[in-house]
Amino acid sequence: MLCLALFVAGLSGSCAGRSLVLHPTFPEGGLLRDAVPLAQEVLDGLEGMYAIEGKAGPLTGLVVVHAAPGTLSLFAAPQDAYAIMKGGCIEGGKRVVFEGHWRHPTESDTGLIQLFVEQPEIVTAACTKTPLAATPSTITFSGATGERNDMPLDAMRLSFDRALVDAGPKFLVAAHHGACRTIDDCGASENSVETIKMVESFGASVVEIDVRLTADGVPILYHDETFTPRLSRGTYCHGPVSEFTFAQVRALCTLRYGEEIPTLEEALTAAINDTTLAAVWLDLKIPEAVAPAIDIVKKYNALAVSMKGRKFVAVIGMGETEIVDAFVAAGPPDVPCLVELELDDVRRADCQMWGPRWTRGPMPDEVATMQKEGRSVVYWTIDEQIYVDLFLTEGKPNGVLTDRPGMVLQRFQTLGTVPATSTVKP
Repeated sequence: MLCLALFVAGLSGSCAGRSLVLHPTFPEGGLLRDAVPLAQEVLDGLEGMYAIEGKAGPLTGLVVVHAAPGTLSLFAAPQDAYAIMKGGCIEGGKRVVFEGHWRHPTESDTGLIQLFVEQPEIVTAACTKTPLAATPSTITFSGATGERNDMPLDAMRLSFDRALVDAGPKFLVAAHHGACRTIDDCGASENSVETIKMVESFGASVVEIDVRLTADGVPILYHDETFTPRLSRGTYCHGPVSEFTFAQVRALCTLRYGEEIPTLEEALTAAINDTTLAAVWLDLKIPEAVAPAIDIVKKYNALAVSMKGRKFVAVIGMGETEIVDAFVAAGPPDVPCLVELELDDVRRADCQMWGPRWTRGPMPDEVATMQKEGRSVVYWTIDEQIYVDLFLTEGKPNGVLTDRPGMVLQRFQTLGTVPATSTVKP
């Protein structure tokens, strides 16, 4: 009854997710309908920190302009706001346009955004697929934003401020469960193949996914111990995950927004073939998942090595003592691993990474100890800007796991220190 009452009242609350979240699109495909898509190297050449002038929805101050495969994204710190766009050449190569939407991740506020590259020489280079001749400091965008499905009319401008810090593999933004939480409705459910394919556009270079076993021993992606409407749908999709065979999962269950619940192998196949992600962090939820996960990680890490130029690694993550025990009992598995417990647990499992929970505080001495031992440190899970800033400046980690990857990327580019070493070597 509560969900029905909220719907009738036109409010944005929901029993299982944030209702009335609009995913705005330009009518008839906008200007991109007839555009020639931009080459990835053009998108990469537009990256940087930019200053915003004018009204840009929730985007204010200095924003990160971030290139992902096929998209250009803007990330601001206030309210964790972001915009995700695609770009192309129009009018016979005389103009470059970007169109997409902006969003508050924790609210239903959203709208359209349209930007144009101002410099003719950059437009010419972009549309003739030649190297950008202009220096980055000359790049500016002008355009407008709007509210919801209204056409963009609020003028804005982006001016290049400085280049992004090249952290390489030394600092990694890790997305928690995918591009966003299911409740945030950014266009896909958490722990889906679809969200893995989206995650780079949201600012992450690593994705964390949750692994459980079906009754017949198939590793699948699902966070909770039990199928419930919080994360999944299906009239008969209720009860412990471990009591469903994989065939029953496929027949009876979907994720919250209709996607199939994927196998671990399907997820890693998508990560390798359909993204440029540096790593996938497997959060094993039960000890019984250790042995099959080790075999699958070996298979897909070897596959990545065999693919010329593909830098990728799958990492086994362990957050419970029983799971570490099962990993150690398996003998030296020769797979990358991360432990979320104590320093001695990291050493006992001989893992390259430590993942301390943020509620323990920055613990700079322990972080420095792990890094001196040649290990990397990735805090989990930090979503508030005040804490992201604190942990970046006091802890100086190798990464942060977050539900707000774009905001973490913006804060790292503003405040972060690139660690001296990293054990994540995709």
